[in-house]
Amino acid sequence: MSKGAGDGRVVSKARVTCAGTYPSVQVRMELWLLKGPTVGPKQVMAYSDQTQTVADNGRPATYYVPTPNGNQVRGAGWYTGQFDAEIVSPQPGNIGRGNSRTVHLS
Repeated sequence: MSKGAGDGRVVSKARVTCAGTYPSVQVRMELWLLKGPTVGPKQVMAYSDQTQTVADNGRPATYYVPTPNGNQVRGAGWYTGQFDAEIVSPQPGNIGRGNSRTVHLS
């Protein structure tokens, strides 16, 4: 979670690396940027659904929410990033779900 490039935007990102049988895989990741307290209801501020090629070379692929061309989020508050990822090819497979810790940005 960060406040963008110093211009007040709120951005969450997730990174994926590949190591294994295939020289590269296609990874689909859904990401949500949520605003709200650690415990209690949260509001979806941004959503993205991205697929990238992740090479088996140790270099991470980075996924952002909101995307650079998407509707940007600004403002103070408590934010959480959440993701759901899967390998879509060459062999489908589940990576899983997760979330960042909830942080306060002012």
